[in-house]
Amino acid sequence: MTKLLNSYTFLTKKTVYYSVTVGAKNVNEAEEIASNIEHCEIYEDVELLEQFDYEVLELLEKDED
Repeated sequence: MTKLLNSYTFLTKKTVYYSVTVGAKNVNEAEEIASNIEHCEIYEDVELLEQFDYEVLELLEKDED
């Protein structure tokens, strides 16, 4: 029996997006606070968005006929 497709295995990364509202004196301070998701997750107003991206990082294995 002949294989119809070649097989490739990739390492990928899933990026998940969160929405968070922070109190800050300026935009730079707000970006610094929001970039620490572990800190932000303790607040109730952090919202996981149903939006994500996959990024292919590297080819791990290939099986070609």
